[in-house]
Amino acid sequence: MKSLFAGLALMAITATAHAAIPFADGESVTFKNSQSFKLHALVFKAENPKAVLVAIHGMQSHSGWFLSGPELAERGITTLAYDRRGSGLSEGQRGHAYTSEDFLDDLAAAVREAKLLAPGLPIHLHANCFGVRIAIPYVVHKDVSSEIRSVIFTAPGVAMAKKADYSFSERLCIPFIDNGIASGNCAQLSPRPFYVRSPLEDELFVSSGPWLTDFVNSDEYALRELTAGFLMATNKLTAQMNADIAPQGGHQGSAFKTPMLMILGSSDVMVNNAKIDQLLYNVHPGQKQRLVLPCQHGLEFCGESGVQQYRDAMVNWILSH
Repeated sequence: MKSLFAGLALMAITATAHAAIPFADGESVTFKNSQSFKLHALVFKAENPKAVLVAIHGMQSHSGWFLSGPELAERGITTLAYDRRGSGLSEGQRGHAYTSEDFLDDLAAAVREAKLLAPGLPIHLHANCFGVRIAIPYVVHKDVSSEIRSVIFTAPGVAMAKKADYSFSERLCIPFIDNGIASGNCAQLSPRPFYVRSPLEDELFVSSGPWLTDFVNSDEYALRELTAGFLMATNKLTAQMNADIAPQGGHQGSAFKTPMLMILGSSDVMVNNAKIDQLLYNVHPGQKQRLVLPCQHGLEFCGESGVQQYRDAMVNWILSH
């Protein structure tokens, strides 16, 4: 397994070297989750850190997409951006999860590792899109209120746009694909046994230009196929998240109360910003801040001005908490 991981790491370095736009440049580290899977992460170390950020990537992406890491380190924030199991350079069956707890277990392992980078400093979570579905159940159910100071949610995958999701008929196919008995129309959804195509198209992250052609399109490590088991685990995870953000009655708001900075892209076609406001932001009973930038779904790919506003907002939020 070590030789396999070393081979993947070499492939990643080679791909980065030949990419027109390289992945984020951080220190590559590994650590184990509770099931002994070796997880990969990129670490961006601040010389005199004031806080630590754990970055949770989206469904298709990986740690190499967290391009803000170097600047955050220069401004006093150490970041650990990890690859969940089966993604990026982490061990585990590619694009698979057995249960919804797998997602939470990987995040717990990343938080433990982050604590070792700068003991005693506050920990913050950065979750992009699908990562929000992991972060919310984690902070609500894992008794971490004393150690997670705040969360930053970017383009939250709380409410997807129609073209970034499966149709009703496709959803009916997933259990059959999971059992390896897909046929007919269901077989068309399955590129190979037990796998389904990702519901995400590259153009949903950024519609055109070098970020699309020279980064997203050319990324060999992006997940474009997922197991049906992954999607079934995701459905359970999403149901838990929905319960956690639902109003609890009276004036209590939702069970999710962690201080939250939410950053949206005004031109995002992957998620539904209005529904995100309704389902997440408006019912959040704790300290919160909302920022809308002139960006598409991939905030890291926004124009120079938008990216700088995005990074300034993160730094200001973290250092004030």
